[in-house]
Amino acid sequence: MKSSKKFVKYNIYEILLLISFVLILNKGLEYMIIGLYYPLLLSIIFLLPFGYTFLNQGKPLNKIIKYWSILIICYGVIRMFLNVLILIEPGGGIPSGAYYQFTIGYGLKSVLYIILGILLFIKRKLIFSTVL
Repeated sequence: MKSSKKFVKYNIYEILLLISFVLILNKGLEYMIIGLYYPLLLSIIFLLPFGYTFLNQGKPLNKIIKYWSILIICYGVIRMFLNVLILIEPGGGIPSGAYYQFTIGYGLKSVLYIILGILLFIKRKLIFSTVL
């Protein structure tokens, strides 16, 4: 008997895009657990254009991914800026709860956002020139 399993092959670009969605939604869910719903609402609003493009199979996906990658880069840069600010001014009017959130892991995650955004921005031209 033959096995009729199909293997779905994803390219690295689709995986990077999916990781960026998961990271942003995960952050929104973390804030939802502590009672703040605005970050999750904002992340859903930012992801709505992808759902619209997916349902309509339109070509503006290239521009949406361009802006998405720029948003991710800006988010990572802001996180890095806050991390450096905390290191420069420890205890300078910053609540202790916020101070202890800026760890090495936080800095590494910020660098991950920047790298992910840059890779998405660079790869989008390559993928869309061959696909579309």
